[in-house]
Amino acid sequence: NDWLLAEAAYLVRMAGRKLWLEKDVQTAILLLESADTRLEDLSDPSLLPVRQVLSDDIQQLRQINPQPLTKLALQLGALANQVDALPLDMVVLPDAEEQQVQEELSDSVSDWRMNLKRSWQGIVDDFITVRRRTEQTRPLLSDKQQWLVREQLRLYLLQAQHLVLREQAELYQSFLSEAQNLLEMYFAPQAPAVAGFSSSLAELQQTELRRDYPQQLQSAVALEELLRQRMSSQYQGEQP
Repeated sequence: NDWLLAEAAYLVRMAGRKLWLEKDVQTAILLLESADTRLEDLSDPSLLPVRQVLSDDIQQLRQINPQPLTKLALQLGALANQVDALPLDMVVLPDAEEQQVQEELSDSVSDWRMNLKRSWQGIVDDFITVRRRTEQTRPLLSDKQQWLVREQLRLYLLQAQHLVLREQAELYQSFLSEAQNLLEMYFAPQAPAVAGFSSSLAELQQTELRRDYPQQLQSAVALEELLRQRMSSQYQGEQP
């Protein structure tokens, strides 16, 4: 019986390490449930108070934000890999069209001023050539600036990914906001790829990252106290 109690106490200590060192809530819950199973196998009614404390700890851990941090980190990594495929905002220039409007001269002598103006305009138009723009439209940014913008966006996403695993919610939100601002400023909003990218960013921004962990597991204290009492009782029983 003492061996099972010691094993249960060990499982609770391991649950605490998983919780505070690795932020692994699900594994911590499984370890606490395994500890409760050990106590249940003893069929000892005096252990019911300790099992109640274990149950309270398990319930408290189940109320922690269940958002899988690894999944969020993978989503941010996937967005970072898509940055090079996003089209930048381009300069849109309308095609210039040649307009030829020829006005006939009047036969009336009284319209000599208007006829002179029309004749002069015709001479000027002969010296003006309107050409259509056939070459590809260049973006507002130079090639080097385009590269810097993409790298800055990628950096924001990778920094947010790092902060997810460290559970630094405020900085995480800040870097995602910077990424969203950069996306709106330099990338083509009408492109489906950019619209989908922006939607994914907005969804990640709305994801609650904060987790409130208990400062200690009450079951660990209860089990340690129980083991201390059992060992003290056995030691006193062995006294001559």
